[in-house]
Amino acid sequence: MAEALLAHAARHPVLLVLDNLESLPPQELEALRQTLARLPAPSAALLTLRTPLPSWPQAQPLPLSEGLAPADAQRLALALAQRYGVPLTAEAVHDLAEATAGHP
Repeated sequence: MAEALLAHAARHPVLLVLDNLESLPPQELEALRQTLARLPAPSAALLTLRTPLPSWPQAQPLPLSEGLAPADAQRLALALAQRYGVPLTAEAVHDLAEATAGHP
């Protein structure tokens, strides 16, 4: 798949947006790093993760702003859960808003 992505990016510039990289196993993270190192210009990648990766010195941290106020985060979490049919108790909504620091 990496070769197909690189071939496509060579013909058509892309912006890859990859979220939650902290959940990748180390081997897959290294494979991704090697692939992205070969990404042809002007293509680029935007990667998000919760902790910095010392093995990626070219990565630039960009801290998120403050999250939503607790009540707003809870309302958003509840609205999203209802939208997608995910049953959440009031306690779970509270815990989710708190665990994501206002970014549910």
